Amino acid sequence: MRKIKFLLMFMMLTLLLGINAVPGRGARAGTVIEPSRWLTYTDPRFDFSIQYPADWYVIPRDDGDPTAMSGVVTFASVDPATIKAGEPRFVVGHYLAEFQPDMSLSAWTDAYEAVSNGPKGYEIHERVSRIIGDKAALSVKGESGLLEYQFTNVPNGKVVWFIWTNIGDSSASAEAKAIYERAVTSFKLGTQSPRSLQTIYGENFRPQPLEPRIPNSASKLPN
Repeated sequence: MRKIKFLLMFMMLTLLLGINAVPGRGARAGTVIEPSRWLTYTDPRFDFSIQYPADWYVIPRDDGDPTAMSGVVTFASVDPATIKAGEPRFVVGHYLAEFQPDMSLSAWTDAYEAVSNGPKGYEIHERVSRIIGDKAALSVKGESGLLEYQFTNVPNGKVVWFIWTNIGDSSASAEAKAIYERAVTSFKLGTQSPRSLQTIYGENFRPQPLEPRIPNSASKLPN
């Protein structure tokens, strides 16, 4: 549980404050992103790729410690040195809990949300099963006490990847929503992408256990 809370705390600090961020290319706040101007980020450690607007900033993962229980790559619309809560961004990373083959991806997602946010700490408004690359995936729209959010979970073996964004369903512009959707559909996992957490963190690593949840109002939506 401590590892999960550490990862969540790290993500929130990165998203809200942009601490220790290393900028890539960027644009001023409010700049209109041309839909045709996109770059591709390719991750050399985890063998995945994703597209992002060419005028956005890339806040890289710190790979100085290959066993660190963290590691998201953030794509932000404004300079990380001046980033504020609410500025559009999305992040890519993997969970510290294994995908369970005896659980549906929707049930697995509910179980993880309950562990990470608490049983009443979030609300899911919509979930859609889809294919990302050649992988079965699940896109979710919801909110917590802090903000609206969206994420897409993509399993690869026992590793579940997420593409998370603070681009909400009701408050975000159509352009911001289109940017996130294009990023998600561009996400690709290579043949060398790890299929187990032990491959990443060593044979002694023990994933966070998840317990299947009894369906409630948040999980009665179609899978």
